[in-house]
Amino acid sequence: MSSSVKWWVEKESIDRNLVVVGVSPAIVLEDKGGLTSEGISIIDEVKALLGVEEYFAGVYNPQTPRTLYFQYPTQKIMRVGEMVRVNIPANLLKTTKDYVTIKKNPDGSVVIIP
Repeated sequence: MSSSVKWWVEKESIDRNLVVVGVSPAIVLEDKGGLTSEGISIIDEVKALLGVEEYFAGVYNPQTPRTLYFQYPTQKIMRVGEMVRVNIPANLLKTTKDYVTIKKNPDGSVVIIP
């Protein structure tokens, strides 16, 4: 088995609770309208490593065949006034706490406070 990269995070929009994962062209995700066993194993691997859930049940979209969508578990998100607290794995944040606080500024920018 080759040690080449199978998948990577293309985009992470914590304020929208969305993680977009790109998948290597060498991986066959879909066959005859269903996920392949390889596709399912990639999804399971992403979920285990990133601590995320599938964004929607039909996580595979034929229009974007190399892309999978995930979200952090919604019960991990709390809103307190202008602040949004998202609990995500600390190893992703380079912090020892199991949460970050996200503040949205009036100009629309987002500040992440570890």
